[in-house]
Formats: sequence, C-alpha cells, structure tokens
Amino acid sequence: MKRLKTNDSHTPYIPEGIIGDIFKRLPVKSLIRFQSVSKRWKNLFQTSSFIENHHRHSHQNSLLLLERYGHWNPYDQCNPMDLCFADRELRISKVHNEPCISFKGVIRIVNSSYGLLCVGLHGRGYRGRSNFLVYNVATSEVRRVRKPLIDKLYPEGYCFGFGFCPILNDYKIVRVRLSGHHFYEKFDGAEVFSGSTGSWKIFEDKNLENVYLFKIQSFSCNGAIFWFGSKSVVKGEYVRLIVSFDIAMEVFSLIPMPPIDYDYTTINFTLYENKLGVLHRIQSPESCRIELWVMEEDKSAAGDRERWSWTKKY
Repeated sequence: MKRLKTNDSHTPYIPEGIIGDIFKRLPVKSLIRFQSVSKRWKNLFQTSSFIENHHRHSHQNSLLLLERYGHWNPYDQCNPMDLCFADRELRISKVHNEPCISFKGVIRIVNSSYGLLCVGLHGRGYRGRSNFLVYNVATSEVRRVRKPLIDKLYPEGYCFGFGFCPILNDYKIVRVRLSGHHFYEKFDGAEVFSGSTGSWKIFEDKNLENVYLFKIQSFSCNGAIFWFGSKSVVKGEYVRLIVSFDIAMEVFSLIPMPPIDYDYTTINFTLYENKLGVLHRIQSPESCRIELWVMEEDKSAAGDRERWSWTKKY
C-alpha cells in the first residue's frame, strides 16, 4: 500500500479533497461531533460547496424535516424550534442542538434547501416587522440576517421564499410585499437577500403587474423558488398560474398551471425525478383521488422562458 504523503513534521497528511470526500459520506450526527475537533473542519462544514456536496451524496437517503406545533408558547422569551427527522421507514428522531431563539413574536419556517433552514421572526402577525436567520441543520450554526431595507410595518403583509442555487453556491431570501385583503393578495414589489453579499436588493417587476400570490408556504427546487398565484386578465376574471423566481438570474417568471379543475380541490408543490410537480387532490362526498402533474420544459420553445408543458403521471 502506498504511504500517505507527509509534511515536514512527519505528521500524516491527507489532501483537502480526500477529507471533503470522506466527510460528505458521513451522517449529520457525525458532522455535529466532528466540528469540535478543529476550527478548520468546522469552517469546512459551513461552506456552501460542502453543504451542496453532502446534500447530493445523501439525497437517496434524505429525510423529511418536521416541525411540531401546539405545545409551546410563541411569545415566550426563548422559543426553541421543535424539529425532528422522519426517514423512509417513518422512524422519528429528534434534531439535536437546535437553536433557542430569544424573540417575542411568531417564529415561522420559511423553507429549507440543501440542509439550510430559513426561519422568519415576525412581529405579531405577518403584517409586522420581519427578521430572518439561516440555520444549518448539520452543524447547528445560526446566521442572523441583517434587517430588510424596508423595515417598517406594511399594512397588508408579506409572503416569503428561500432557496439555494448550486450554480452560484449561494442562498437567497425573497420577501414579497402584498396589497389587498384576501387569501391571495396583489404583488407590490419584493426585496431579495443574498447570503454571499450579506445585503438586500429592492425589486420592482412590471411583469408581475396584476399578479396575485397565495399566502401559503413557498417551494424551492432546481435553483428556483415557486408560489401559487393568479393574474387578473379582465375585471373579475383571473387565470391561475405559478410565480417563479430564478435565484441565479434574479428574474420572476409566470408559469401556466396544469389543466385541472380547481373546484373542491387542494394543490401542493412536490419534486418528482428532480422536476417540479403539483399534487392535485380532488375531494367529493363520494370519493377522493390524487393526481400528480410534472412540469417539462417545452423543447419547441427554445429561448422562451415562459413556455412549459405539463404531463399527468398518476
């Protein structure tokens, strides 16, 4: 067997690439233990490139991250997030060393992406001031995000998005200002935070005029963030659609919904074979069924980002 290369002090030397290749195969519990071995290892586990590599390698054995509600007071001085994992056999295990956040208000998980968890700290209700933090589940490290540029009460409220882009090796937080008084409200501008620059930008997008977003949790996959929404075409008539935000290009796009009937139904985003999917649940007094629609890029529409096609898989 070939001996390892040694340095001048005759200490065995392992190249950084091999160390990273070993660590990306380890479970999260081991990474939490090993981050106390040295500062170099701890810093390695916090890099976006390592997070992405670890996520890709463990994707086939990925876990569901669950948040439990109902037994803690959201207005306590210190609010621990009650998080747990569920594996493919639905065995539940507690997330250890989760942060205890000193905040008097409502704590909501915005979204998770590549092992990072974005947490929103809101005043009493979504119409209040909002702060954010990013929590690395593998290392238990917490990064507090600087306040948004528009740090004031907004009368109608906000909706939020979070995602990681492997191309940029960066994550971004999107805070969309809304106007209106319905379950879904009109787009009125957005702010975007970049983890690499540590700063916010203000966006005003004319493509989103007369576009409404549903105030439910966003979804992130393949370097983009998605919300359900609708667009006013004529007075009193709306077309259902999906609003997407490309994290790398920082561009909003409108995607048509699958050809489904929305009466007495529930829709949710999902990921199917690394593609965006929509779960469509049809409920009636007699029966209930679920359809899975998967989005395909329309190859005949090269160069046109706003044309896609849907296929019903099940």
